[in-house]
Amino acid sequence: MMEKKEEQSTAAPAKVVAGLKEADPAMWYRIIMCVLIGFAGLAVIGGVVVDFVLDRQVQQFRSTPIVGMTENAILPAGHYYIYQVYFDDGNQRHYLVSSASGGVVVSVVPPAGTTEPADVMEMVHYDPAAYMLDVGQNGGWAIRPTSVYDDLRKKMQGTPEP
Repeated sequence: MMEKKEEQSTAAPAKVVAGLKEADPAMWYRIIMCVLIGFAGLAVIGGVVVDFVLDRQVQQFRSTPIVGMTENAILPAGHYYIYQVYFDDGNQRHYLVSSASGGVVVSVVPPAGTTEPADVMEMVHYDPAAYMLDVGQNGGWAIRPTSVYDDLRKKMQGTPEP
């Protein structure tokens, strides 16, 4: 019985080669299906690996502090455009700002003692140019309305524009 299996295993490659040379459709079908099943298996394994890597990255990002150095949480003196105002999980306001002279958009928390206008979220929602952020030499903030703010107020109150 063992000898019969050895004969079959040694004759199998010869049968495959003969079937391919004769252009046997059944043989080509088997070869193509083996290749496709192999690719499908690689795709499944790749999907599992990518899913695992992405889950690990999400865990890593959640454990990384938002600001690694405290000096990065303070804006240097200058004028800043406000793009968005939002609340975090602790109901603390965050401002997405960038320097008026250009640069990256950063998320910052207002320093203690900052007086924020009551309608800053509403106005920035309609037009981010409604307010401008001025940061003083001591790091204090002053949120000042712009001419866009006046135009928005007129539109909201229903007064016609000149």
